Amino acid sequence: MTRFSHLTSRNFLIALHDVLATALAYLAAFYLRFDGGEMFYERLPLLLHILPYFLVFSVVVSYVFNLTTTKWRFISLPDGLNILRVATVLALTLVVLDYILVAPNVRGTFFVGKVTIILFWFLEVSCLSALRFAYRYFKTHYWDGVDFTDARLIRTPIFEPRLDKYFRDLVPPQADSIEREADMLLLQARVNKPMFQFLMVYFVQKYVNPEYMGQDAVFVHLFEKYINTGEAEFFTEKYRKFLNDRAYSLMANLIGQPAANMEMVDTAGTPRPLYGIDAPFVVICFWDPTCSHCKETVPKVDSIFQAKWKKEGVKLYGVMVDGGREAWLQFIKDHNLTDWVHVYETREHADSTEKAGQPSFRQLYDVYQTPILYLLDKDKRIIAKKLSYQQLDQVIDLKLRQKKSD
Repeated sequence: MTRFSHLTSRNFLIALHDVLATALAYLAAFYLRFDGGEMFYERLPLLLHILPYFLVFSVVVSYVFNLTTTKWRFISLPDGLNILRVATVLALTLVVLDYILVAPNVRGTFFVGKVTIILFWFLEVSCLSALRFAYRYFKTHYWDGVDFTDARLIRTPIFEPRLDKYFRDLVPPQADSIEREADMLLLQARVNKPMFQFLMVYFVQKYVNPEYMGQDAVFVHLFEKYINTGEAEFFTEKYRKFLNDRAYSLMANLIGQPAANMEMVDTAGTPRPLYGIDAPFVVICFWDPTCSHCKETVPKVDSIFQAKWKKEGVKLYGVMVDGGREAWLQFIKDHNLTDWVHVYETREHADSTEKAGQPSFRQLYDVYQTPILYLLDKDKRIIAKKLSYQQLDQVIDLKLRQKKSD
């Protein structure tokens, strides 16, 4: 369960929706039960007196059952079951309210009644579910009437924007969800070569350099399933080589996968391999002392490391990519970059790696610019990559909170 202090404005909007839905179900159940007649209006003053307390309790119940923290667009069966649980708890609360607290002391008879409570349960489930499942219904029927075997669609001005909207607004941003949806569309288009080609090019261009971290796994999936198996022979030889090189670079550093070991030496020439670093989290910083962006960013990374990360046991593994050993040592000294594990690859090791036909650390970590930051867990699995140091700090905060709560 998400901590209250970690809730976002979106979560509070969801909570507001659920409060209004519960208020509607509460009043509608009484109105329907008593046909909006005299008995309803007799009860109305006490109903309105009880309502604020009941709504506050409903917020707590929804929070406990994680309704407040789920995403409407991607509602699942467990979320539906949680709606049933919330409605059941609130209905039982009305039973307690009616049979124990209100009826004996106020009216001498039942104030709510069984029929009203049953009506409330059904209305509460409906009100909490309606807008949530509207997204799912919309997604399910989004492609109704669209024939993916008709290549004329790709020459219309509406088809590509429709694809953009679907993958931006309706498909969960996780790579496995995107892969499943892309495969579904490609399967439907397989009998029509122009449509298949259009979709393949669309997905490759969208995910070869994705907007969000981790979605590069979609490109790797497309490469392994279609491009590398000969099902996408329409790419030019030059572009196919680019895709091959890009895919093999990304395969080694997908989120959740073990990071490749790096056999490096420190400033004194002592071997300091990555897997020799023992820490709950390791930040890898690939940098170049002559790079203008590095000159600006690396001292800021050090500041946040000294101020926050170090006391949490985070280790900083700084890898010199280019720039020369002398410039590297001078930059470390000038900016007092202490407590880092500063390393570089010797020329001998780089030459032996190349002669053996093995990928370099640049290929393994997709390092074609600097600085680049990675975050690894204690087992050296990749948690995050290619984020700014501010974004990485947020990820570390989140992981540390999760670790402490466990």
